[in-house]
Amino acid sequence: MVPDAPPLSQNARVRFHHHADADETCSALRKLANYLSDRLQEQRLKGQSIALILWPNQVHRNTRRLITNDNGEEMAFTAAEETISGQLQLERHTDEADIIAHHSLMLFAHYHRAGTRYLQVQLRIGDMITTAPTTYYPPPARARGRLTRKL
Repeated sequence: MVPDAPPLSQNARVRFHHHADADETCSALRKLANYLSDRLQEQRLKGQSIALILWPNQVHRNTRRLITNDNGEEMAFTAAEETISGQLQLERHTDEADIIAHHSLMLFAHYHRAGTRYLQVQLRIGDMITTAPTTYYPPPARARGRLTRKL
């Protein structure tokens, strides 16, 4: 079975068993880039956007989320997970591990603050296109019907 369209994105996440510093997080980003690149090549996909999501080990401000029911009435407040995230668009679609790693590390360098440690890191590749020949287009017109005779 051939899908009608490529998936919207491919994601991979690393949860650390401890509070990871910048070096460990960068190492994890490289592993995520390699893993996602292998998955993209295996599925014959290429992506153009790279998103980085970081979970810091300490929340710097009190973040709460209001929960409402179906009628729009306020129900409760919950402590929301605070994440640090960023995204960038590449010039062209790619499935190369080095390009994915380079841009994810640039995003990390932009959003990382000195002394911050992380609980987990996620990398998302989006704006997907397929590199496989598409077999779900209708066959050419001449193969569909009976041949017509010349009058």
